[in-house]
Amino acid sequence: MIEDKRVEEFETKYRDEIFEAMYKIRSKEKEVIDLMIENSKKLGLSEFDIPRISITVNNKIVELSQEFKSAGISMFSSKQEEYDMVNSSFIGDAIIDDLLEKLNQANTKLGDYGYTMKNIAKKKEVHVQALTNITPAQRVFAKIKSFFKPVKPIDLSLTSVEKGVLRMHEDEYRNIDNMVWKYNLKDNLVSSLVKFIHDRKYSSNIVPGLLEAEVIPDLKKLGLENLIPELQQSIVDDYKRSLPFDKYYKISLNDFVPNFDNNSTQPETQEKSSPKNTQPALDEER
Repeated sequence: MIEDKRVEEFETKYRDEIFEAMYKIRSKEKEVIDLMIENSKKLGLSEFDIPRISITVNNKIVELSQEFKSAGISMFSSKQEEYDMVNSSFIGDAIIDDLLEKLNQANTKLGDYGYTMKNIAKKKEVHVQALTNITPAQRVFAKIKSFFKPVKPIDLSLTSVEKGVLRMHEDEYRNIDNMVWKYNLKDNLVSSLVKFIHDRKYSSNIVPGLLEAEVIPDLKKLGLENLIPELQQSIVDDYKRSLPFDKYYKISLNDFVPNFDNNSTQPETQEKSSPKNTQPALDEER
């Protein structure tokens, strides 16, 4: 029997690695946002404010891990007694993987947003310098000219096009941040699991046993057993979408998609899945 100490040691190492990865992400994110704040002042956006999605992701991890803890399981570890191993939680890995991808997508959008803002600010700054770097003779001529025909002050405010471009980038970033903020097990766990299985290209014949061994028990403890039929159907649909057209009509042979017909009620007949070898990707605030 696996001792609690081994589980604790595994989780400590796992979270330390996650924390280090997130620290690097947060540091880069802070650099980008600090520069955006500086450029926003040049553009007259005195009330510029943007959420830090790394914090949103961190808070969501903490929130979800508490749900797992309340159910008597961990989102970060799983005992595999048959292999005498402690590994990461399959469901936890799927959640973290999904949130990490959203974090990376948002950071790309944030970079685009910051780059666009920087270019607009630079363009305005160059324009101001061109107006101020004039010779004494040019300055006298400008005063004489303005005496006969008043010159309107140069408008350096953002144009409607510039505002639209910045708003587009900001909306894209905020939409992803909002998806993370609203993430919950009931509505989003199935899609996370399907994506996780798809991305790792599990062979269709081992998926039913994989779910029986590592997913369904935790779903039941979380009180989410009602998601099992939806999860199974979503996995089958995902495998069907991946089939070459000429194989699509062979799915009745169950050679190309998972077959759950005899698995959800008879887990003892399924081949045990091998231990996972996944890498931590996100951290929990300490």
